[in-house]
Amino acid sequence: MSLNEKLEALPKEVIKDLVIELARPNFNPPEHWQSLPYLKYDLADAIAAEIRERGIPVLTQENTLYRSLNKEPMKRIIYGFRSIPCIPDDFLKAVHDDGFGNWMEFYFAAGVWGNSELPEGYENMTMAEFVADYIRAGINRLNSEHYRRKARGIYRSDAELPFDSQIRMALNAAIGDSQVERKTVGGKVGYKRLQLELNF
Repeated sequence: MSLNEKLEALPKEVIKDLVIELARPNFNPPEHWQSLPYLKYDLADAIAAEIRERGIPVLTQENTLYRSLNKEPMKRIIYGFRSIPCIPDDFLKAVHDDGFGNWMEFYFAAGVWGNSELPEGYENMTMAEFVADYIRAGINRLNSEHYRRKARGIYRSDAELPFDSQIRMALNAAIGDSQVERKTVGGKVGYKRLQLELNF
């Protein structure tokens, strides 16, 4: 099934739970530093565990993840997963694509952290547009984290995010001519308010 077909087949209750979860305040690393892995390899283990615990095949093994990202960009993925502990497993399974390992889920999580406001006009988006917004944000954030540190001389090589261009092309195909850009609503979206205004 295509990404569009998998997302559109999700029950309305799953979509509602997804949007409510995404509107929660983001995970705050300074408040929970004791629960976070410190070593880079431990980060890779924790990220793989987030996938495994949701019943999704771990196709991107810990050693592959370890080699693919530097430590600071990798942190953004675990921060994203910790921001959405109750996200429906069925949603992440729909986002998963064997051809991309687990990178669709990883980039989605990276796009969650730092985006505690829902995309402007999300009520009128298709599910593919909604998901593409977060995945693109995640890819952009990981690239930004890498090149910010490269400019300071911390990293020397260019960023080489796995399946970056292929995933962007797949998202473009899924949303057609729609151009989705993240524009957050002014002010925070309240948890109770979202429950009342949810129109999916």
